Amino acid sequence: MTRIETIARPTGRRRSRAADAGGGLLPSKPSSIVILLACCCLLLSSSVLAGEPTIPRSTNRYSDYNRQSSPTGSGASSSSPSVGSISSSFSPHDYQPPWNPSPKIDPHGFLADLYPRSPGDWEHLANIRGKYGPRQRSYPRNLLTTPVEIRQVPGDGNCLFHSIAACLHQAANGTHLPMDSHERILELRCKSLELRNAAVDVLQNLSGKGRRKLFLQGDEYLEARELLAAAAAQFELEGEEYCELMRKESYWGGGPEIVALCNHLQRPIHIYEVVPTSSQKNNKKIDQTYDEEDDIANNEKIAKSTCNQFTLRRMACFGSPKYDRKEPLHILSADSRFPDVEPKRIRRVGNHFLALFPVTRSSNGGLSFRKHALIRGGSRIVLPPPVMEEKPKKETSKWFGGQGSWAKQ
Repeated sequence: MTRIETIARPTGRRRSRAADAGGGLLPSKPSSIVILLACCCLLLSSSVLAGEPTIPRSTNRYSDYNRQSSPTGSGASSSSPSVGSISSSFSPHDYQPPWNPSPKIDPHGFLADLYPRSPGDWEHLANIRGKYGPRQRSYPRNLLTTPVEIRQVPGDGNCLFHSIAACLHQAANGTHLPMDSHERILELRCKSLELRNAAVDVLQNLSGKGRRKLFLQGDEYLEARELLAAAAAQFELEGEEYCELMRKESYWGGGPEIVALCNHLQRPIHIYEVVPTSSQKNNKKIDQTYDEEDDIANNEKIAKSTCNQFTLRRMACFGSPKYDRKEPLHILSADSRFPDVEPKRIRRVGNHFLALFPVTRSSNGGLSFRKHALIRGGSRIVLPPPVMEEKPKKETSKWFGGQGSWAKQ
């Protein structure tokens, strides 16, 4: 049985108008939101070893990077790893980006094209209010007219946490997280491990004995113990065993961890999938200037196009409208071969997460990333002078402030 089928079993609860009047909560019928939660899970039964139920774990050369860079060089230990246990034995001169090389991906992991987005067919049926629901006047214009830039992350079994870490860093600091050296990748792994442990802490909810309400989408929620029990049962594990494995690097995260982090960060997390573009659109050019470190004087002007082969369709809006006061993080569930795969050959079920960054046009026609994202430690994007406006307050970027440090920002 796949993780998709299993996680669809728990019934989300919905606050009804009658319940609001009486202050109680009534269970609702199984809704599409629970199925959407399942659709975000990447753990398939084909990845589970026969006779040995366990959470799937990556064992490719990129996960070998994790084991080779551990203090002992002999793989993950039986105990839960900590941030302090992460180190590297690699030479700084032999660095190669920890993802499949592709002419469509630059050394920092950014795909060459921008990608259009579209709403999911389910969105009109779901009871989503707030800024990103169908009741909003700008729906779905903002989504359709705002393409995204995709950033690759290491496919080492931690891709979910890498993607969220990259998005969160940009949202908090206004700059992209560098990934151009072993040291930078180790920093990414530290951030991802923080998020991994935070997600497990939310699922365990030891202080609340598992009764914490985890908001999904719209009016739906589940208690932490219900979500943990469903996630563990598919692998014939107890909740404690599931959490012990999930704390270790390279074990795949999925829907339960996304919901947990959404509630921990108190920020929406929107999930997308890759689908072939049904109708070919004009390949519009968006001007963008890159100032390469090794050729700053030339300042070559290039055009970044919007892909007309694929569209990113929204699968879920976890945390909306509950946490809509913060900008959502956007991540993509995709075929690990993407973007080097033909539309007709792309897998319907994703097995890799990537980070997404919405891109808008500034009033003077230049390309503008949300919160003026620049790449530090590598190439940097040179944009036309922005229109003067009040600078928004930056969020704190503490990663090691302990439980709930991000949630309070």
